[in-house]
Parts: sequence; structure tokens; C-alpha cells
Amino acid sequence: MSLYRCPICHSKTTRSPWTDQASGQLPDDEITVLVALDDGDVWPAYRDADKWIYVTGDPIESSRVLYWMHMPQHPDDKEAA
Repeated sequence: MSLYRCPICHSKTTRSPWTDQASGQLPDDEITVLVALDDGDVWPAYRDADKWIYVTGDPIESSRVLYWMHMPQHPDDKEAA
């Protein structure tokens, strides 16, 4: 069983911080998240209606996005502790 480190509280957990896009759970529109693409790349992106968009404004073909996760807190962020 693999352990993952929570990007928010840094505790170890058996639950991956990544959400499978196929699960139907998607981030709110215009919230920057990390997306894992079908070619192994990870990029910051957001959703606008039914479309994934790189933070540069370029569209991402939705079928390329396999997983997404919320952006982690900065390690020095006092509210994350």
C-alpha cells in the first residue's frame, strides 16, 4: 500500500491527493489546480464551464486530463499547520 503526503497538512495518508476526472468530481470554475495529462506532464490549469484551460489561457483537450488536485499550500503557510 502506497502512502501519500497530504499537500495541505503534510501528514501521511493512504488516499492520493489526485482526483480522477472520470469520477465526475471537478473543481469549481476559475480555481487554479494541478492537472496530470495523458503524456505524464503535470501543469497548472483551471476550468471554465466545460473546458480545461492552461493558466496561460490555452485550451486543453478534456480527454487529455486524467487527474487533478488542488494546489498545495506553501510549506511556510501558518494556516496549513
